[in-house]
Amino acid sequence: AGLAASPADSSQVLHTVLSGTTKKEFDTFETEFKITFDRLGDRRKVEAEVSNMNLPASTHLTVCLAGNALGDLVLNAIHYGDFELDSRNGAVVPEAKVGDLVELHRQGCSSELLLSVGLTVAP
Repeated sequence: AGLAASPADSSQVLHTVLSGTTKKEFDTFETEFKITFDRLGDRRKVEAEVSNMNLPASTHLTVCLAGNALGDLVLNAIHYGDFELDSRNGAVVPEAKVGDLVELHRQGCSSELLLSVGLTVAP
């Protein structure tokens, strides 16, 4: 949801959250992939996580937006991986919009596509 600042009230700051979640079965494991883009004023943040991915520990997976890598997840022993980019910490977080497709690839954006999800306005 968004909150727009009016010219008369500078105490309100634009806050937009876009997210997507998808589930898919991989070798009897129900895998879940979640992505959230959060913009609060000038600050931008993206968080991604995958759980229950039936691949070996230490497997690198790449999260991509519009064919460009956002970052890598590294699976741990319990088949989970996550990452976060935050402009407050100097990270470059790209703009995202409703309908953008975020993809999870085996390693690199041109490699095997494992999961994809479209972004919507978070409830």
